[in-house]
Amino acid sequence: MDPSPKPSGEAVSPFGKKFRYYALRILLALGVSVLCLALATPLALKFLRPALLHYLLDNLSDARRLELYESLAARSGQFYDAVPEPAVGRLGKRGVVTRYRGAEIRINNAGMRSSSDYRAKAQGVFRIVCLGDSYVFGTGGPEEDRFCDQIGEFYRRHDLRAGGKVIETYALGLDSWTLSQEATYLSSRISAYDPDVVLHLSVSNDITPLAGVNGLGMATYEFSPEARQWGSGLFSNQAARYFGERNFSALAWSLSPQSRQEWDRAFSALGRLVELQQGRGGKILLSVLDYPFSGQFFSELYTWHFHQSKLQAPFLLTSFLPSFETQLPHDAHPNRLGNSYLATLYIHALNRLGWIPVPDSALPRLPEELTLDLNPEPDPDRLKRDREEFVADHLRTSLDFRRLTREETQAFLGGIFPEQGGEKALQGYPWASIRSGFLMGRLEGGRERRLVLEVRIPPLPELFPFRLTVMAEGTEVARLVLENPEPSDLYRLVGNLPGLERRELAREIVLVASSYFAGIGNSRMKSYRLVSAKLE
Repeated sequence: MDPSPKPSGEAVSPFGKKFRYYALRILLALGVSVLCLALATPLALKFLRPALLHYLLDNLSDARRLELYESLAARSGQFYDAVPEPAVGRLGKRGVVTRYRGAEIRINNAGMRSSSDYRAKAQGVFRIVCLGDSYVFGTGGPEEDRFCDQIGEFYRRHDLRAGGKVIETYALGLDSWTLSQEATYLSSRISAYDPDVVLHLSVSNDITPLAGVNGLGMATYEFSPEARQWGSGLFSNQAARYFGERNFSALAWSLSPQSRQEWDRAFSALGRLVELQQGRGGKILLSVLDYPFSGQFFSELYTWHFHQSKLQAPFLLTSFLPSFETQLPHDAHPNRLGNSYLATLYIHALNRLGWIPVPDSALPRLPEELTLDLNPEPDPDRLKRDREEFVADHLRTSLDFRRLTREETQAFLGGIFPEQGGEKALQGYPWASIRSGFLMGRLEGGRERRLVLEVRIPPLPELFPFRLTVMAEGTEVARLVLENPEPSDLYRLVGNLPGLERRELAREIVLVASSYFAGIGNSRMKSYRLVSAKLE
């Protein structure tokens, strides 16, 4: 019996055997070559890049070298340029052409996003200025898709004029600008822009200080120009972002003296703009974006503050009907369709007010879900309900800072940040800066009488003598004074709380330290660690 296996299937020719033999070895050699090249390329580039760059710089003409420098500067960091106006905060780098949040942006001579420069108003021109933040800037989408640009395009397409004048639109807005920055910018340049109509849009992160600009032209939440003296003690509605919570903090929700101070400051700046624009014979329409998914009860709160402020200007509640159809695929901002809804609402409002009449045949149709809500009245019941829901979801009567939840970090007003970022941000006692604050919920029936606070103060010589002042609703309730480090770094402070009106839903705790320390490569101003807080 023949022990060799019997062939099955088709026979393989001698040529086929040779082809398979050499093909396998060629593929193996190619794989090894690619792997070696991949490993060697970074090493080669490490030595070649500096020589190549020096060669280019040494052999470029002055004009080409300047062009290269400008190109590198335009693409470094983001597009912001600091300006010497604390209340304005920042403008764009003039002349920059770059990409930001998935879209090409061009920054013009005014430091605004526009493909054309902004100039003094020409004769025979009726100018509409759209004022705001990222929604006016058009974050994430093409410039021509912005609602301000669509308003101008509508009037041009239908050859509509205002008092016989050609209508043009200017968009004045930067990503993350606050209401105070927006209003201050235009107030100080009202004569230069000479607007006939101002359309001001407020959204849910407009009230509080938000961001500064670092040396690379990037937005930073380490400080804001409005409160830079506090360093990393900045109070911002982004206070919880370092703990992985992207929703806004309690600072904007008017639940405590600090929050109400921010609202007063914002509406003071807005009132100044209204006074200037109306005083020179111009018109101004105020508006707020009703965005239920992230704005929480902001639009209702804005409506309440608007009526409290007694501003004599028309007010519009607006929306782009947030959905997959009206938002950018990569960003929560409106796409062209969403911006067209905003544009349509403004066109209808300007027509209703009689500022820019539009024939019925040309007036764009409002979607069924949208209504022209001019001068809405506040709804106290809704505002009360929304506040109570926020307090129930995010505020506690006792805090263990080592075992925080992301929801609890929305109670932070600012000046509190973790030792580590990422997934470990909620582990370990967080650092407090020279000015830090948080909100706490009230005991049932408002029975809380004192605050018990525990902190850890590291024995670093630069911290001493050390003083920590504890404020509740703006009133000093406790103080810790240390001349030198002590054997234990754990300290317990107890303070009697001031009385509150029954309607108040939160307790505001603000801590002010006298000194701080920082690292060599980390400029955050740390003073002590928060351990626990409890109302009794």
